[in-house]
Amino acid sequence: MAIDQQLFLFGGKKGKERVGDSEVYNVSSSRWTKSFSMSRNRSGFAVVSVGELLYFIGGNDGDNILNTVETLRVATGEWRKCESML
Repeated sequence: MAIDQQLFLFGGKKGKERVGDSEVYNVSSSRWTKSFSMSRNRSGFAVVSVGELLYFIGGNDGDNILNTVETLRVATGEWRKCESML
């Protein structure tokens, strides 16, 4: 996901383990740095940018297929849970 000349990478898998790490690449400085940890380890989710928020939708935590929706306000690093999908 790209926002304001920054490329964000979130979650995924290391072997069979799901991770909640994230990193951001700054285009101006050509550097990677650690970013906001996800509220839950997951892989296979969708991310959509709407205004100042990133919406994290669904995915898999290694044990369950998730129907959760969460937002991240990139400017503050604040996570919020939204109503789950059906």
